[in-house]
Amino acid sequence: MELLFIRNEPVDSRTSPGLSLERILQRRDHKVSLLLPLLDPEDPALRSFARRLITVQVELDGETHELSILTGRDRDGIERTYLAHPGFEGGLDEAHEILFARAAVNYLGENESVVDIVYGADHVGALALRQLQIEDDAAIRILLVHDSPIPEKDALLAADAIFASREALLDAVDAALGDDRAERILRLLTPSLDQAEWNPLTDPALKSRFDPLDLRGKAACKTALQRELSLPIRDDIPLYGVVASDEDTAGLELLIEIGPELLKNDVQLIVHTDARGELIGALEELWDHFPDRLQIRTGRDDAFIHQLIAGADLLLLPIERGDDLLLALAAQRYGTLPIVSKAAPIADALVDIDPAIQSGNAFIFGRLEREELLAVLRRARGAFEYRDRLKRLIQLAMRIEQSQERAAEFHEHLIIELIERGETPAA
Repeated sequence: MELLFIRNEPVDSRTSPGLSLERILQRRDHKVSLLLPLLDPEDPALRSFARRLITVQVELDGETHELSILTGRDRDGIERTYLAHPGFEGGLDEAHEILFARAAVNYLGENESVVDIVYGADHVGALALRQLQIEDDAAIRILLVHDSPIPEKDALLAADAIFASREALLDAVDAALGDDRAERILRLLTPSLDQAEWNPLTDPALKSRFDPLDLRGKAACKTALQRELSLPIRDDIPLYGVVASDEDTAGLELLIEIGPELLKNDVQLIVHTDARGELIGALEELWDHFPDRLQIRTGRDDAFIHQLIAGADLLLLPIERGDDLLLALAAQRYGTLPIVSKAAPIADALVDIDPAIQSGNAFIFGRLEREELLAVLRRARGAFEYRDRLKRLIQLAMRIEQSQERAAEFHEHLIIELIERGETPAA
């Protein structure tokens, strides 16, 4: 099928492979293309793109706007089309969102593009879907809602199906639709893993391989990690792994603040971060007091991230937004229990471990605040004392189906359901 995505900006499949529907569906042999506004004409990734001789014209508020067109393919082989206008540079305000939406629909009409499904993301995509509805375009329209505030009701009504990245967003969409909700399909958009990259049985970065039935290789990965970083080799205490990005350091700062209280317990902590300057200095000062319990690996090393997730017992992600949240799914697949804030979108795909350690697959806490973070780290440490119970939960978590193939099949079933309905819902 011909699938078109209309977004404000692309999802980077290198950093967010589990959130890139374009990449996931293209791997299923669908013809996938992407239509976007040109926000940064100096982007080096666009050097191989060609500027088309034709332009797109839009009449808006009595004024004629002419937009140029750039086309090319990204690293995943997906065809991208950028619509360029001076007002788009640096980001779209409300007026230019409307202009882009009109231009996108005009472009499709002028090129006589035959598209089976149009995915529109957030406000820009919703406006484009609404314009397609006005133009009586025959394509099935699917809205992707990633952020709040959600689009206006008129834009929601233009969609045949709506996917939201969080339960709270889905509830907001449901409430906004009111009596019109029954006419549309509403679903939660769940992230997924590239299992070719994240597989503890085949991962070339690991010292030992393992699976849910035989976790001896995971124990060997913990030993190898401790040995490499000069930590005491102990399997009787919890090893916390932390991956922290320089792009969002508030959580790392909080971890440093509570570090002395955490590390006075019999635990080990490995922090991998590309932060610099004062934060690294503060971590090193903490290391001076706890050299047998804390180690720091600076920079950004993908192979080491695999090794850290495989060797750690627990993985703390001290952020509420960002691409690294997908590492929570990788942690589960590698038998490591993630620790995340319930404010993070990924939390909707996880289940908090109950006090009796009988169910759950993660340790979830409220907000990234001092007392809440310290409390969840202590709770995870306490649960480690019941390793037989935790082992069962770990093995169950490792078996959770998180593949991109499953995500693609889910969307294909939805598309079939929409096609079988025979017509788009009336607004």
